[in-house]
Amino acid sequence: MIDSIEHQSPITTGAWRAPITNFLAFAEQAFLDEVALAAKKDPIQFRLALLDKAKASPTGAIKYDIDRMKGVINLSAEKSGWGTKKI
Repeated sequence: MIDSIEHQSPITTGAWRAPITNFLAFAEQAFLDEVALAAKKDPIQFRLALLDKAKASPTGAIKYDIDRMKGVINLSAEKSGWGTKKI
């Protein structure tokens, strides 16, 4: 069962696109980070490996562009300096 409580807030959400989905995406990605940590894998490489597996052996209908998703992950890692030591 899911309960919902409406909360009046001074923060507007009208300009956000699908504000609830943003929070759900955070929860999903944080969970993937936890799984990667438990598996002793780099979170970026873990995600890329999952996408490779989905592309090589899909389960059900894939309604997203795997190569595009991998491109976004790789670009994000590059732009953030993932894997490089910062002082």
